[in-house]
Amino acid sequence: TGGLALMKQLFRDQLSHRALVTRLFATADKRGLYANSATYGQGALDLEAAVSPVGSPLVRLGSLAGPGPSIQATRLRLGSALGDGFSRSAAGLELAAFDELGAPFWFGLSSLTDLASTPSSLERLRELMAPEQSANSLLDLAGATTLVRVQPRPFGVRIGWLGEGETLLGSKAAGAFGRLSANTLIGGFELQLQAGGWDLAAAAELGWTLAEYGGGIITDLSGLTSTSFSLHATRQLTGTDRLTLSLSQPPRLEQGLASLNLPIGRTQGGRVRYRSVAAELTPSGRELNLAAGWQREQLLGGTFRAELGLASDPGHLETEPIFSLAAGWQVVF
Repeated sequence: TGGLALMKQLFRDQLSHRALVTRLFATADKRGLYANSATYGQGALDLEAAVSPVGSPLVRLGSLAGPGPSIQATRLRLGSALGDGFSRSAAGLELAAFDELGAPFWFGLSSLTDLASTPSSLERLRELMAPEQSANSLLDLAGATTLVRVQPRPFGVRIGWLGEGETLLGSKAAGAFGRLSANTLIGGFELQLQAGGWDLAAAAELGWTLAEYGGGIITDLSGLTSTSFSLHATRQLTGTDRLTLSLSQPPRLEQGLASLNLPIGRTQGGRVRYRSVAAELTPSGRELNLAAGWQREQLLGGTFRAELGLASDPGHLETEPIFSLAAGWQVVF
């Protein structure tokens, strides 16, 4: 009786009394001595088995008896442009998955999402030593194609397209999140000029994304807009020394909304209950990278670079700033 009371509470009174007793019998220990049904009937009570999933819980996207993706395979890996937008909207929300006996188990939606990792110290050092590979542009995202680029004299434009077959601005879905793909049109400008011995450069981009989705809890995605920009000022101090000051924002989602249809439990009659949720995708912060760099050519046959940096809201998360100091010497054989 105590076991049934605990099960009734654990399953939030969503299983009927008959279903609870059936589950208690089905999960009972019937091994060894307890296999003799003439003496031990349904076996010995195994409360741990009774309150644990039987088989891998599935997220039912239709009826309780229908197919569904495994909760173990359900993940949403967020791209860096989305920051913590979805995970903030998912805070406090639960997703129900059902085991082989139809019992519900609940999982925090935010625990099923992974934030993009911030660049490591080694990655920042590589970027310092190869500044032309810095990913501060939407057109630097993997798969982006530059359709038109007019070099700045002093003003130029750039137009590009990013087609993603399995991701959405770098975000990848699996399991109950279904599938994601997207097409993004990117437009921007470039500006280069000289003033007071400084070489000045500026660039900004705006992306418009049309998302495609299906096969999961995401039932709608609005049009998405994203931005990136960079400002650079370079001054040649001597024949071999150069100073660079920069301010940049990596690609960031500025506007986007997702509609979700979450299975949240069941009725005692066996019908899956759903909840419709609107999730704001815009991140809580805006990453801005301020850096001062010094470069010396022909130092011991190579190039020496050093940079002092400050990143506010790294990863587009509203958090403490990160200070960094990097230096490297590069020689080509």
